[in-house]
Amino acid sequence: LGTLLAVLTLACATSQNSDRMPAGDESEVSIENLTKTVTTLSSPEFNGRAPGTSGHLAAKNYIIDRLKEYRYPTRTITTKRKLGPPIENLYTILPGMPSTAGQCIALAAHYDHNGPIDHKYSPGANDNATGVAALLEIARILRSRAGTLPADIYIMFPDYEEAFISGSPYLADALKTKCTKVLFTVTYDMIGVPFFPGFENKLLALGAESNSALDSLVANTAKNPGSDLS
Repeated sequence: LGTLLAVLTLACATSQNSDRMPAGDESEVSIENLTKTVTTLSSPEFNGRAPGTSGHLAAKNYIIDRLKEYRYPTRTITTKRKLGPPIENLYTILPGMPSTAGQCIALAAHYDHNGPIDHKYSPGANDNATGVAALLEIARILRSRAGTLPADIYIMFPDYEEAFISGSPYLADALKTKCTKVLFTVTYDMIGVPFFPGFENKLLALGAESNSALDSLVANTAKNPGSDLS
């Protein structure tokens, strides 16, 4: 499962900079799907997806609609704040094998952005429409494996990441109540364009060194032909 996730992540990241034809198989990454999600979420109608705005609500509904299309029920954790709009975290669950009930893997991509910056439209394409696009595509591909994976997969879309990562702790609390053991968490963020000069067409995997299994997984995935993983 770990290798599958790593390969899918790499494929989603590199495909967003590719002009290849979209995949037509459920087990393959669809460039058409990735492009549609990034283009939609970063369009002027979504106006930067700041919490409490119509664009933010549209982004939330877009994710729910895509998950429904892929046969996932979406759950919402709404948390009121002292000031400002509430936090609207989204998640769904892909069940694993009954024998591994309670073991969880969390995959996350925040869907909020800053809204207009200095009164100028800020699309939030890389931050983080690219991460949402990748996670939705991974969810679509994994759907056919429900009941066969060695852990329950929590597919999570945190809110308010741009405001000091305010939304994620509430999703973490949900994991604690539902999982006896969280094997690892992968966060997809800003995977569409290089974050640093000289990292064009590279995917950065940060934090894997904190988990020996993930560290080995990243190292092995980087050896795959065509991979450029750092």
